[in-house]
Amino acid sequence: VYNLYAVWTFKVVFHKCAGSDEIVEQVHKRDNERNLLLIDRDIGWSVLGATFKGWAVAEDGDVRYADGFDSDKITRRTSEIHLYAVWGYNVVFHKNDGSGVTTNQSHTLGRELRLSKISDDLKWRNIGHAFVGWATTPNGAKVYDDGEIVVDILSSSGVVNLYAIWNRTEYVVQFHKNYGVEGDGDIFAQTNALDEVVGLPLTI
Repeated sequence: VYNLYAVWTFKVVFHKCAGSDEIVEQVHKRDNERNLLLIDRDIGWSVLGATFKGWAVAEDGDVRYADGFDSDKITRRTSEIHLYAVWGYNVVFHKNDGSGVTTNQSHTLGRELRLSKISDDLKWRNIGHAFVGWATTPNGAKVYDDGEIVVDILSSSGVVNLYAIWNRTEYVVQFHKNYGVEGDGDIFAQTNALDEVVGLPLTI
C-alpha cells in the first residue's frame, strides 16, 4: 500500500513599486511556517531617499505586513498572493528662529500629503515676525508654501529638511534713563511696526 499525501502550496508575488515593474516570486507550503523574504537581505531592493515601511495588499494600500512576516499568517483567498512594497521618507521641519525646535512628518512615496501648517498644525509663532514659507536650507529662498500639497520631495539622505522663513514685522526700542544706578523702572520699551512712522516718548 502506498500512501500519497497532497502537498499544498501558494505563491507570493512581491512588487517593488516606486515606479518600477520589478517583481520577485516566492513559493510557500501551506501550514509550513516560513517567513516572507526580507526586502534588503533576500530581494536586494532599495529606493534612493526612501525607506521600506512594509507590504500592502494593493498598490495604493496601507502597510498590512512587516518585512519578514510569517507567510502562514497571511490572509489567503487564492493560491497566488500579491504584495506591494510601501516606501516612505521623513520631512523634518525646523523652526529656524535660533531655538533649535524641530518636528517630523511621515510621508509615503507616490502619495500626496499636505505639509504641516505653521500655526494650525505646528502651533509655532515667532514674536515680531511673519511666516513666509519653507526653504531647504537655513538661509535659503522659499521653496514651499505653508500647507502646500507635495508628493515625492525626496532627499538622497532619506530625510527632507525644511526651514521656516520669517520676516520681521516689528522691532523694539528701549529708552534708558541713564542717570545714576539704573533700575527696572528706569528702562522704557516701545514696540514699533516696520515702516511705521513713530514719535519718541516725551517722558520715560
